[in-house]
Amino acid sequence: MKKLIIWIASLVAVMLVVIGHFVVFGVTDTGYEKWLRSQVASTVRGLSTLDSNDFQYPVVVDQSYLIEDSLIAMSDKLVYHEGEVVSVLTLSRDAGTMTVSTVDPSARTIVGHGEFPANKTGAYTTVRSLTGFNRGDFFAQPIEVPDGYTGWLQIEVKAGADVRNIPVFIQSSHLTADTLFIDGTNTLKAYISGNGLRNNYANPLNLAGDFSRPVAYPMDYFLISPTSPEFTNTVTTAAGDIDSALFSCTEHLINANFALKSALSAHRVSFDNATDDYLAENPVPSHYKLLVFGAHDEYWSDAMFDHVTQFVDRGGSVLFLGGNNAWRFVESTSDGYQLFWGNGAQSAKQQEFIDQILGTYWDMRGYNTFASMTTQNAAPEFSSDVTAGTTFGDKLLVPQCSSRAPGISGYETDKLRDTASKSFSILAKGNNPWFGGAEVVTRQTDAGGTIVNFSSTGSWQGVNDATVNHILDAFLNKALH
Repeated sequence: MKKLIIWIASLVAVMLVVIGHFVVFGVTDTGYEKWLRSQVASTVRGLSTLDSNDFQYPVVVDQSYLIEDSLIAMSDKLVYHEGEVVSVLTLSRDAGTMTVSTVDPSARTIVGHGEFPANKTGAYTTVRSLTGFNRGDFFAQPIEVPDGYTGWLQIEVKAGADVRNIPVFIQSSHLTADTLFIDGTNTLKAYISGNGLRNNYANPLNLAGDFSRPVAYPMDYFLISPTSPEFTNTVTTAAGDIDSALFSCTEHLINANFALKSALSAHRVSFDNATDDYLAENPVPSHYKLLVFGAHDEYWSDAMFDHVTQFVDRGGSVLFLGGNNAWRFVESTSDGYQLFWGNGAQSAKQQEFIDQILGTYWDMRGYNTFASMTTQNAAPEFSSDVTAGTTFGDKLLVPQCSSRAPGISGYETDKLRDTASKSFSILAKGNNPWFGGAEVVTRQTDAGGTIVNFSSTGSWQGVNDATVNHILDAFLNKALH
């Protein structure tokens, strides 16, 4: 009898949860209901961080991992200053070669080659959570970078049947344009690894779910621009599908940013390129009018928040072309490490930034779904060429992705917070199920700048869309003229 009562009580509890889900999420989108959903999401975020106490003071354990592979390869860091020596570390059972290419939104160009020897004792080493690799285990090969080149490099490392594609960014020391594009290198570090090593979402984890990452760390990421002439032939299989080993239809990192940079160039915007590393180390120079963030800039440090806030407070404009912005925290240490927090929700000191500058914030609604967008009543006020009720964003830059990602609202989508500044207006909403669509928002700041946030990691697929380009035209005219 007792078991029956427990079973009935459990069934009732489950039914109440299900009914509550429909009440909270299956309703019309009134202000009160949006507030209620926000409270539920905030509670869930709070519960998710309980295991780490204070995320700024995590428990980090020094663990050792044995790595054995036929080829282990990495650069000694991801981001280099212009003129700095780029070094590749290899540990291989076979002798091999390296091919160095520059990669930008329009082309991939081979600019150099190199070789490395076999390691007589085999390819194995250890990495420790707090001290990294023993570099004495590796062969260090300097890479020749073309004089004056800045931007992304791909170092293809081959030995026997093994291939590793190492991305490297060369930061320009001459920043002169009025627009600065930021590549989300913290997010790249968190998502991409190599040789079976963990990233922020792979086991084993440190206590409290934190991930410590040495600066020299294997990364295997094939750089290619979706807007380059060689893209289709390079990533398309004989069956006409996308080769997922080379490119993902849910792409949200540097390759997606190549498409977004192409869009800026198409709008005749001259821009400089920098990274999270630069933004953490430097206040935004005073000559910039516009900051642009790419498809996915999720991992932010305190310094990044401070520097962007200072820029906005002096009248600068910001364009967020992606989604899941500033959701997690990262901190660089003085001994060459970065600490990544796997739990969500920024500290209270960042809430004003989220509410005044981002407007929208990520939650699980609509996760891993894709849909078109529909313009809202605010759109005509922003651009006379955009009328409310227009559906757009269902014709993709990469048509082969239409079945996997049939719209620009997705993979991760951000929604307007109930606590956001009331001066934010919604330009468009994604048509994802369960109110999971991205909400494209805009506002004029008190200092005279303009903010637009596309709120979707998939918005890069819409760079050829007429409505997207009308919104961009209107924004760029406000921000730069």
